[in-house]
Amino acid sequence: MSPEKYQNLVLFSLVLIAILSLSYLHWAEKEEKPRSETVKFLPVHGRNLPLRVPARKKPRRREKWTGYAVALVIDDVGNSKEMVYRVAELPRQVTPSVLPFRKYSLWATLHLKSKGFDVMLHLPMEPQNPELLEKKMLRVNMSTQEMETRLEEALREVPLPVGINNHEGSLFTSSEGALRRFFSLLKGRNLFFLDSWTSGRSRALRLARSMGIRVLRRDVFLDNLPEPDYIKAQWKKLLEVARSKGGAVGIAHARETTLEVLPELLRSLPPGFKLVRVRHLAKGRPSGDNKQVLSAREGR
Repeated sequence: MSPEKYQNLVLFSLVLIAILSLSYLHWAEKEEKPRSETVKFLPVHGRNLPLRVPARKKPRRREKWTGYAVALVIDDVGNSKEMVYRVAELPRQVTPSVLPFRKYSLWATLHLKSKGFDVMLHLPMEPQNPELLEKKMLRVNMSTQEMETRLEEALREVPLPVGINNHEGSLFTSSEGALRRFFSLLKGRNLFFLDSWTSGRSRALRLARSMGIRVLRRDVFLDNLPEPDYIKAQWKKLLEVARSKGGAVGIAHARETTLEVLPELLRSLPPGFKLVRVRHLAKGRPSGDNKQVLSAREGR
């Protein structure tokens, strides 16, 4: 081969390698390019601010889990900053229920949401025992408009909850008329109702279902007595209910003894049991034994 032909062959080879290299780099850049973003405009004070929304990832196919679901709600959050910090140390599947009209209601809600918790509104409702009455409770004799005003006040204190459960409320949840007016206010709000079941005469479950409200009912109160052995025994009872019907809802309270005992119980869930957020059981069937609450605190 003449030197001239050899030189042309080398030059041709180098050009071909360069073209192939550029093609590869272009392909690799396309593969590594982040997903395109959608730009939406958010109206704020008369101006449209651009809000970039990343393209949705393809949802992963989840394997169907078969086992026993346990949901835990912590009531009476909002009275103490210390108790809020203690609740925030629990697993994120636990659902704190914040009392409105308390010193730390709004702060507790925002703090717990920032930590990844679902938050519920623990809405005060009228009890049978007049000694337990509070100023801003929902009362049986309220009109729909009065209830709506009180509910809106509570939602300003505990904004964007996933659901509502009653604080006290043995008289209110026994009144079909009062419940009907209240449930009419939940239409279109995408909120479920958890009946704390403070009265065996509660009509909340049946009525909510008939009105198309997502609803479920408490199975076991864990800490009617603030004693470690009692709480552990109630936890075992909650697991038994979950085993018998596939899922169960327990309610505990933001108290010193309770928050000392709960972490170990939650860490030692038996095989086959899973801690879930309470909203995942909002269509579950009720169960449990209501005698414990009526005997421990008549008239709630």
